[in-house]
Amino acid sequence: MTTPSSVSAAEQSTSARLGAVLFRNRSWIPAPFVVVPLLVPGEQAAWSWTLGLLLVALGEAIRLAGVAAAGTVTRRRSRDVQRLVTYGIFSWVRNPLYVGNFFAWM
Repeated sequence: MTTPSSVSAAEQSTSARLGAVLFRNRSWIPAPFVVVPLLVPGEQAAWSWTLGLLLVALGEAIRLAGVAAAGTVTRRRSRDVQRLVTYGIFSWVRNPLYVGNFFAWM
C-alpha cells in the first residue's frame, strides 16, 4: 500500500478515486450484462446474432490492438514502468483493453 505522501495530487482526485474503486471491483461489475438478458424475455433473430458477433469481434480487435501496441512492457504489477505507451490504439483511447471488454460484453 502506498502512503498518502507518495500519491500524486492527480491520484487523489475524485475521478481517480472512483477509478480505483471500479478497478478493485472489476471482476463482478460486468455481472449485470449477464443477468439482464437472462431475466428479460426476448426473441432471437439472425440480425441480433450478427450484431452480437460483430460487437464481440470489434471488442477482441480493440483488445488485440492494445496488446500488440503495448507489448510486454505493461504486463507487470509494479508501478515502476519505463515508458508510457502513447502510440497505436493508445493514441485514441487510454485503455483499449477495457474498451474492448466493453464491446465484447455488449
